[in-house]
Amino acid sequence: MSVGEARRRLDAGRAALIDVREPEEWAEGHVAGALHIPLGELGGRLDELPRDRDLLFFCRSARAAAWPPRPCASTASTAPPTSRAASSPGPATASP
Repeated sequence: MSVGEARRRLDAGRAALIDVREPEEWAEGHVAGALHIPLGELGGRLDELPRDRDLLFFCRSARAAAWPPRPCASTASTAPPTSRAASSPGPATASP
């Protein structure tokens, strides 16, 4: 998915951005409005993910593309409705 398409979905309220980078990476800069859940905590915090929108995952590498892990992948009740992963070599737009 292109950055432009992701922005259109976010602006229209059709998607939520989940930043799965580590806390120190988040502190260096992040997209305003993103939900921060480090990838290692994601499985235990599924109840925090919106269920009414597509989920766009942001990470420093392509680790989020392999989410959900196998045990979660077969459990429809805990898997997000739609998942897409985005990666970047560095922090996104910084916010205060």
